[in-house]
Formats: sequence, C-alpha cells, structure tokens
Amino acid sequence: MTIRIVRPLSEIAAEPTFRTIDGVAIRFVESDRRDTDALLFSPWPESVFAYEPAWSRLAETTHLVAVDLPGFGRSERRDTLMTPRAMGDFMVRVADAFRLENPHVVGPDIGTSASLFAAAAHPGRFPSLVVGTGGAAVPLQLGEPLREWIFAPDLEPYRRLGGRTIVERVIQTLERYKISDAAREDYLASYEGDRYAESIRYVQGDTAQVPFGRGTYGARSAVVGGSALKRAADAVIDKAKPMAAAMMEADAGDIEFSDGAFKVAGTDKAIPLTEVAKASFAPMGPMTKFGIGLEGSGSHSPEPPSHPNGAHAVEVEIDPETGEVKVDRYVMVDDLGQVLNPMIVNGQQHGGVAQGIGQALYEHAVYDRQSAQLVTGSFMDYVMPRADMLPNFEIALEEVPCKTNPIGVKGIGESGTIGAPPVVINAVIDALSPLGIDRIDMPATPSRVWAAIQAAKAA
Repeated sequence: MTIRIVRPLSEIAAEPTFRTIDGVAIRFVESDRRDTDALLFSPWPESVFAYEPAWSRLAETTHLVAVDLPGFGRSERRDTLMTPRAMGDFMVRVADAFRLENPHVVGPDIGTSASLFAAAAHPGRFPSLVVGTGGAAVPLQLGEPLREWIFAPDLEPYRRLGGRTIVERVIQTLERYKISDAAREDYLASYEGDRYAESIRYVQGDTAQVPFGRGTYGARSAVVGGSALKRAADAVIDKAKPMAAAMMEADAGDIEFSDGAFKVAGTDKAIPLTEVAKASFAPMGPMTKFGIGLEGSGSHSPEPPSHPNGAHAVEVEIDPETGEVKVDRYVMVDDLGQVLNPMIVNGQQHGGVAQGIGQALYEHAVYDRQSAQLVTGSFMDYVMPRADMLPNFEIALEEVPCKTNPIGVKGIGESGTIGAPPVVINAVIDALSPLGIDRIDMPATPSRVWAAIQAAKAA
C-alpha cells in the first residue's frame, strides 16, 4: 500500500513562485509528478488559490500545474497576449514549459475562450477541457453583488470602489465555502491598486461628452477616428514629457516614451504614464509650473482622402440546363495601408465579399407588378448568401502605408461590396460569351441566366 503525502495549496503557494515564459513572468503552483497531468487556469478573481478546496484530493492522482494567466492574478501582463487567440497560443507554450505532453485543461472564465482556441489549433494535444462558469452561462448564473454590478446602468460608482474593495465585498457574500486567510490575502493582493482599473474610457458619438461626431460611414472609422486619437495621444505625451522629467529629476530632452511609460534614455529610470497623470492633478513642488491636469484633444479631416485599392478574381461554373451559377474560387488582394487588427480586417473582407456575391447572384427585392406588393418579404423568398453557397476565400494584404494621415491606414469596410459584384458578373458574362451574351442584369439568378441562354440559342 502506497501512502502519498500531499502538501496543501496554501502551504505551496505561501510564497509566489514565478517562471518566465517567452519573457513574461508567470505565477504558478505545482504538485508532485503523477502519471496524469492537468493544467489549471484560475477563475475569478484570477488567483491560483481558487483551487484550494480541491487541490489536495486532485493532487493524490494527478500532477497539477495551476497558473495565473498573463495580466491576471500575480502574473505579468503583456498587451499582445490579451486576445483569446494569443492567450490560447500562450497556453500551449505554458504546457511546453512544464513538459506537459497531453494535459487535461481546466480553463474557466477568462480561460474559456483561450482554451478553445488552443484546442482548435492543436487537435489531440488536450484530452479534455473544462470551460465556462456562471459568467459564461446564458442566462448569467451569478449571485449578488456581481449580478447587480453587471446589470447596473451606470458603472461609474463601481469604478470608484477599486478592485480590492470589489473583491472584498464579493468574498463577504460567500456562504457555502469559507476561504482561508492566505487565499483571502492573495485575492485582495491580486487586485491591489490600479491593476485592473480601466485606464481608458471610450465614448462614441455622445454629444453630451464630445464636441461633435458623425459616426462611421465610408470606411472612415480608423482613418478619421484613429488619426484623431493619435493626435490626441501625441498631445498628451508631449505635455507629459516635461512632467515626467521633473518627477525623475532629468532633462526633458532625455525622456523617451514607450510601452506606456516614460524612461530616461540610457538608464533604468522609468515612470508609468498613469503615475504622471495622477501627479498632474495634485501638483506639488516642481510640478506646479505645469498647471493642473493632463489632457489632449485631436481631430482629423480626411483631406486629401485615402485611396484603398485591391484586385479581385473569381472562377464560376454555370449549369446550362438550370442557369445556376456556382462560385468555385474567389481570390482577393487588398491594400488598406497599415493594418491595425488583422482579424477585424479579414472579417471585413469575408463579410464584404459575401454581401457582394449576394448582390451579384441572389438578393432581389421583387414586387408584384399589379398590386405593388413585395413578394420577397421573408427569407423564405429573399435569397441571402449562406456559407454552403460560398467558396473558401483566398485573401491577402498588401500593406502600403497611406501618406495622408498620421497612422498610415486606409479603409477596408467596403472593399468586398465594391469588388465582388462586378468581378462576379464579369465572370458570368465571360462564361456565357461563347453564346454571344455580353450583358446580364444583377442579380444573375438561375432564371435570368437560363432565360439569357435560351434567348441566345433561339437567336
């Protein structure tokens, strides 16, 4: 009979242990090696202590590695990892770093989407996934006061509370489980200060808070809004540099700004922008000469305009017996300048082309000539393009920075809807050209194509 002594989590994690993975310091706790591995990612409030009640029992049979994901708990944050796909890729690197070949994964809360991306990208790597929680269920399965806060029409009062106060109040509501003093302190320390406070608030088109705005149209969100934001941010940085120099007793000419912090060139002295902003609203000593507050504004008019461009090519097949047009292959190359978010851009390309193909081949508002009644008033009659009607789009980006705005971007929102209709109709006409057909109206529905074929044969 083998007796295994399992150390409790509170004892293992009494002093935070860190491992640097891809340059990011990650807090973790690990049990003794066993035949089966499990990788645990922390649920809210994002601390490895969340697994304290079950740790000893699980560790009897399983090698456990519990990790605070980057930017949560005690782990270091990196902005480039704060997307589900990037976090999923990082999860795989965590497994590699701990030599976990096929670990079972427990990834609730923030780990849910990251775990799913990781499993999709690496089939067979993870034998099982446990994802989701009350916050991922529909309807939300949350107790008070979390439910009250989530559904509150105005979050401003809760922002003023601070992360530590919020966690403290939630802990006080726990009934079925009494957390240890060590876990309590770790939860509170994980939310100390401004670690999870919103540093930027985004307000769109609210004329009670911004001077003016016209919303988004004409593929202008990044071109106009992004450029205005860049000018406002530059104004803030320019105003803050001499403040940072005064706080670090350095010359303003030696101050550099990168990764959210001001640094004295050639030294390790640095101060975050947030600290400079705080000091600007309570100026003392040398800071008094800069006045009160740190703010900047910016605007941008797209004159001269940006000119995105691209090329689309398509292959179609036409059934001469029915007139049905099938899109076999679709290739597009777009130049939209500097790409800010490739995932959003690819989504715009896919959605735009799908809409454009729908306009070219399927979508048609048909009215009865006698009564003027719309006869395609439901999706039973009005044909919308579906996934099974479209090919896999082959897309590429050619990044030629725009020279007429400060961030080098061009629009992408209308690329697919502009390029797809003419290229599809041109392909249809090219396929029908041996019959002498040189034009056809949109949408090129099977009935229209079939009628054109029959008219050409009869001519």
